[in-house]
Amino acid sequence: MTGVLELDSVREGHSTSLFLAAFSPAGDVVGGLRAQGPSSDVDEAHALAEWDREPGRSLVRAAIEDRLRYGVVESKTVWVARDIPDRRELVACFARAPMHASMILGARYAFGTAGAQVLPMWTSTGAVATDGVTTVGYPDARYRTHLLWWDRWTLPDTVPEGVRRALDLEAAQAPVARRPVGRGVTRAGAEDDGPSRAVLLEETVAEDAEVLRDLRADPAVAVVDRREAQQADLAATRVGARPGVRGGRWAYYPRRRGLVGVRSTATATRSPRPSRTGWVASGSGWWG
Repeated sequence: MTGVLELDSVREGHSTSLFLAAFSPAGDVVGGLRAQGPSSDVDEAHALAEWDREPGRSLVRAAIEDRLRYGVVESKTVWVARDIPDRRELVACFARAPMHASMILGARYAFGTAGAQVLPMWTSTGAVATDGVTTVGYPDARYRTHLLWWDRWTLPDTVPEGVRRALDLEAAQAPVARRPVGRGVTRAGAEDDGPSRAVLLEETVAEDAEVLRDLRADPAVAVVDRREAQQADLAATRVGARPGVRGGRWAYYPRRRGLVGVRSTATATRSPRPSRTGWVASGSGWWG
């Protein structure tokens, strides 16, 4: 199994963007996860090597290419030491780590590969096996390895409430993104990521417009747009408030599955709730 670690190729650290480690009270490293990305090219993905000369390789490649524009981070080499106190809890913590790695690195998607025997652990944290991709015998024929994806914007309904709470609490404590990726993700609050933070999208940006179309077509996403009513209130109560609403800007709250109209502060003399971005989500009170 040590060959799977490919220590000679990763020892220098050039292919590692992030390493998450767990320490015992004595200071010993008792667990870890290595992440690489966000990827700029599909050929950077190690998963392609795992499906080398396999029928599903083209589907693996297509799955990665389709998500590159939103930012993808590959998680590798997850391990937890044996015979340590609370090992079960630490394993569960690292099962949530791919989601946090993608957040810290400013990407929407995390992906990785895992054997069938540990699939329930990963799917409990939001991982979804890629449709149509056949399993592969990697690192050898004893294993049936799946390609898994996590989407930070959408958690499957099957994720337990306790796991959702843990993800939110951990996300609130995690470091901010070092390198936000993609137009839609750049304004995603890489600086302000967390369970109640929004992804800001603009209809005039082609990539954002595509995301907006998908969100509006999703029946699970609540769409709230109160900009016209807000503008009317401003016009009636504030001296110098200019008429009209500048449309096209939206805030998407991934964990709450809500899309909210955003009014530019340029349409009025002052914003009733100024933000560091200069934009105000018109439905912010609705989200509590």
